[in-house]
Amino acid sequence: MKHVVLLVALAACSRQKDVTLTSATLDASAAPPVTELARAWDRAMSQRDLTLLGPLYADEVTFYDVPLRRDQVIRVQSDAFMKDPSFTEKLLSVRATSPTRVEMKREWFRFGKKQTGTVWLEGERAGDQWLVTAEGARAPTGDFCDQLATDVALSTGEAKALVEGPPDHVRAVLAATPPEFPGYGVALIAQANGAPATAEWIDVEPCTFYSPGPNVKTDPGACVPPGLATGAVTNVFTGAVLGPDPKLVTQLSKCR
Repeated sequence: MKHVVLLVALAACSRQKDVTLTSATLDASAAPPVTELARAWDRAMSQRDLTLLGPLYADEVTFYDVPLRRDQVIRVQSDAFMKDPSFTEKLLSVRATSPTRVEMKREWFRFGKKQTGTVWLEGERAGDQWLVTAEGARAPTGDFCDQLATDVALSTGEAKALVEGPPDHVRAVLAATPPEFPGYGVALIAQANGAPATAEWIDVEPCTFYSPGPNVKTDPGACVPPGLATGAVTNVFTGAVLGPDPKLVTQLSKCR
């Protein structure tokens, strides 16, 4: 009788083990499509290929907590690629936290310096494909440099015309910060037909506000590596170079 009980117990354990393995296999094979969307996004980013990146975004995207159209997202990404030719990235891990959201630990190079961090994407099905509807990373800390970069952007004539004139409900949001981006991205958001819309994305690059000096290889004031950042405060959507308050620019030169 003891032998019979033992055999029954072993058989039960064996069946339980098979169920567990089968469940694991099914879980792996049923990985959310958003994970493949994330891998496609990484391939496009690592190759700096806007022709691959553009079709991955939905018509409307919440990009670093800012409402952007697809064409505006691509302008921001294109501007970042242009201002840092050293940029590339690769995924270290991918984890779906829900059927529509994925977190990616990645490694990337910003001005030749290796960085590591996490970025997340949200997606949704559109017809027979999945598209990115939201993207983000760590939130700005709101420290001295973050606030100063916002003040620099708001000191430009274009920003003043929007913030101080109609519509009177324009707000500024610091959306992007180094090292995720080459510089600080300040979005000016207004209400359009009852919904928020980003009117301008002003890019502020602290690296370009100080001289590399006579010896760019050893001067501690140089950009690293020197010569890659293009300089200036710019309206990313139009490409216009803006004129900020020079006193604020001098202060921001310490944020590097």
